[in-house]
Amino acid sequence: MLWVALHFPLLPQGALETIGAWACQFTPKVSLEPPQALLLEIEGSLRLFGGLEALKSKLRAGIEDMGYSAELATAATPRAALWLSYGGCKSVRNVPLAAACDDAESLSFLKNLGIDTVGELMRLPREGLAQRCG
Repeated sequence: MLWVALHFPLLPQGALETIGAWACQFTPKVSLEPPQALLLEIEGSLRLFGGLEALKSKLRAGIEDMGYSAELATAATPRAALWLSYGGCKSVRNVPLAAACDDAESLSFLKNLGIDTVGELMRLPREGLAQRCG
């Protein structure tokens, strides 16, 4: 599967539903990720819209026509696409922890260890991390 995440950093309240309904023209698989993101499963739509780049161009143009700005990211999983769009990154390894983690206590603990990105977190031994973080 291929997912597109659209992150709207400056989205007015109530606009996400309207944009989600608009996005259904590209795929029936649209998921609202309140308060500021959408997920679209687009693999089945690629041929209809002329490939990935053409589909992303249509998404960007439509969003701009509605007067919004969004960070757009694609990935094989929905969570990775969201993280990439939140962090504005091309690789999950470069995503800042703050974009991937909303638990303030865990984020503070990891920052105190000198861990700032998902890639740095991935390099830690899982067993030791599980013992420290639960």
